[in-house]
Amino acid sequence: MMGAATVTLIPGTAMAKRASSPSVRRPKAAATASAMASMELLVRARSGDANALNDLCARYLPRMQKWAHGRLPAWARGALDTHDLVQDALAQVIQRLGSFEPRHDGAFQAFLRTALLNRIRICASGAVLREAEQALALITEQYFSPNLSLEQIRALVRDGAKADPLRGFAEACRVELRSMHTTF
Repeated sequence: MMGAATVTLIPGTAMAKRASSPSVRRPKAAATASAMASMELLVRARSGDANALNDLCARYLPRMQKWAHGRLPAWARGALDTHDLVQDALAQVIQRLGSFEPRHDGAFQAFLRTALLNRIRICASGAVLREAEQALALITEQYFSPNLSLEQIRALVRDGAKADPLRGFAEACRVELRSMHTTF
């Protein structure tokens, strides 16, 4: 089983060059060879080969960025960038790589797209965004009020001040996640 992995795009490396280069259409035979190479990289990465993991990320990062471009609604953009979502989804998939069992050549790309689509849906959900904003306002109001001593802040936490400020946000996320599972 693999532990946490950190992927960093270092300028001048193969991964950084591929992440910024345009995608090129390939004939079916080349696509099949590419899928087989991806399967080999996946097997090697799952066994702990860091170079294979980097190559796998270099192969899929630009594909996922191209696929995700424009899928996050304009109103949901701001602090979130599509590229950030892609990198976050890729990092999460890499952490779960040890439990991923590919059943066909395109399985990894499908798994990655599903993870990315789930992230986009959560970030684009109006209910989730509203609850996040409310939670932030409540936390700011409760815990950053002027003249609160450390003991008063501890008492707020201990007594569950105005209930759990993240409860509504967590529930909105759960509802959105449930809807994702019923949609696919």
